[in-house]
Amino acid sequence: MPGVRVEAVWPGGVTLIEAGGRREIALRSAPAADKARTAMAVTGPKLATCAAPAGFAGQVIRLNAELLSGMIKAPDTWKALVQTGPGGLIVRDQSGFAGMMGLRNGDHIERANGIALAIPDDIGATVLQPLTRSQSVWVTGIREGKAQQWFYLNAGACPA
Repeated sequence: MPGVRVEAVWPGGVTLIEAGGRREIALRSAPAADKARTAMAVTGPKLATCAAPAGFAGQVIRLNAELLSGMIKAPDTWKALVQTGPGGLIVRDQSGFAGMMGLRNGDHIERANGIALAIPDDIGATVLQPLTRSQSVWVTGIREGKAQQWFYLNAGACPA
């Protein structure tokens, strides 16, 4: 389709970019044999990167997988927490989920794992979805005029 770009492909779906928005689409359930392989892969040490990357200077935050799944299923909840701003997203409500993520009112979040954040839907695609797959997420932005970094981990995959 014109104007639609495939950003990523994984075993159960794809990530598309359309009209400036990012959307993840599940294509099908994995067959039983694939689920067994996936379960083995999840327990392997290479899937979750629990250590902050070299050069990281900020807060490390572990989030519960059930919380992440709930936030993905209720996008209006997290869409209300941020608004589009110049060069990224601006936190407008630090209560609830944003507070658990270490975010404060006025924080300007710009990138997640190097991907520019432009619309509230980007939070689901670039932060929440990777965390549900036990992938770490490095978010960069600005707080009170100074560079700020947050490193998010799935608490189940990376216990303290």
